[in-house]
Amino acid sequence: MDAVVATLYHRVGGKNISKKIPLDLAGKIAFIRSCLDQLPALSSYLLDGAQLLDEVSTLRAVRHDIVHGYFSAYSDDRRAFTFVRLSLERDRTHHVVHEQIYTAEELLEVGRDVGRVSSQFSKFAERLLMEFDPDDAAGPILHGNRV
Repeated sequence: MDAVVATLYHRVGGKNISKKIPLDLAGKIAFIRSCLDQLPALSSYLLDGAQLLDEVSTLRAVRHDIVHGYFSAYSDDRRAFTFVRLSLERDRTHHVVHEQIYTAEELLEVGRDVGRVSSQFSKFAERLLMEFDPDDAAGPILHGNRV
């Protein structure tokens, strides 16, 4: 996703959409959507990009619970994992505890979905790079080679 954000920002006109590169997942999703909707050069990417962003959005809740929480318990009889995270209430004066339980089956399914969407996002990024980064400045980074 970062390769897509970087390509859109630096090579396609994303600087006209946002003055700063988004850091969090919600910001990246919103930025990519805005670029797809507003930049004419991306018209052929709109359908695929919107579909990918919808899939990422669907997976956001589980990702949020796991990344921003911690594993707190396992139920052997239910084969379920409990994750706990803290968040601030809107008034930002006290924390609220959120507890979410996922079965092993649910986590495996989400893992498969994340792998599939990650692969699709990688291919989407490659398409963008091939068109908008002809000197391949980001290619070595995308393919795991450090420059």
